[in-house]
Formats: sequence, structure tokens, C-alpha cells
Amino acid sequence: MRCSKIKLISPYIDGELSGEEKDILELHMNECRECAQELEDLRKIRELFTGAETFKAPYGFSTRVAIARALANNAKLILADEPAASLDTGRGTRVMELLKRIAKENRSAVIVVTHDVRMIEGFDHVYGLKDGRIMEEKRNSIQT
Repeated sequence: MRCSKIKLISPYIDGELSGEEKDILELHMNECRECAQELEDLRKIRELFTGAETFKAPYGFSTRVAIARALANNAKLILADEPAASLDTGRGTRVMELLKRIAKENRSAVIVVTHDVRMIEGFDHVYGLKDGRIMEEKRNSIQT
């Protein structure tokens, strides 16, 4: 099981914690090897991107990076607009399976917008829209 304070490492690096929260986390990291390692890893990753030139990544790559960020940050809400649009069916299906797994494992909400009905199988709630109105709702049994 991951340390519950690990989610504070990124806000710590970004200077988003109060002085008291920062002090408490620093004391904790002296004792928690997992959090100390996470801090070191995040600092290394940020160093890599600090001096990097920007480039226009292919959409499929951007999708995978966005999913990786959601996993790394234990996101509680993920909004995905056509996450499988530029992917072949196999890769698109794997992306959707990964989003469902993230939702289940992190107890996250995942809201996906798609025109590809092949990609909606297995989601707990599916809403069909027509002209901006909800036309149908499908609920699958929710497993916890």
C-alpha cells in the first residue's frame, strides 16, 4: 500500500503547501523512504523537462502522457475528450480499459466523451446525447 502522504509531494515541489504542511511533510520524508524516493524521482523528471524544447507530440502520445499523469497524481476526476479518436481499435480499446482500471483502483470519476460506441462497453453509466439533450441512459452494475 502506498503512503498516504505521497500525494503531497507534487504540491510540495510546486510551493503550494502552507508553511506548516511543508514542515510536517519534510519531517515525514526523513522517516518515509517511499516519500523521499518519490520526491527525488519527481525532481529528476522536472529537471528533464525544464530545459526541454517544446514540440507538437502526436495525439496518441499525448493521450498516453495524460493517462500516465492521471495515474501518477492519483487523479480523482479524469475528463477525456475522444481519448481513442486517433488510435486504431486495439489501442483505443486498451486506452479505455486503462481509464476504467484507473477509475476502479483510484476510486476516481472518469468522464469520457466519444462518438465511437465501441469504446463505451463496461463503463458504469453511459449517456447518449442528441442535439444537446440526454436521450438515453444505460447503467451497468457497479462493482466495488
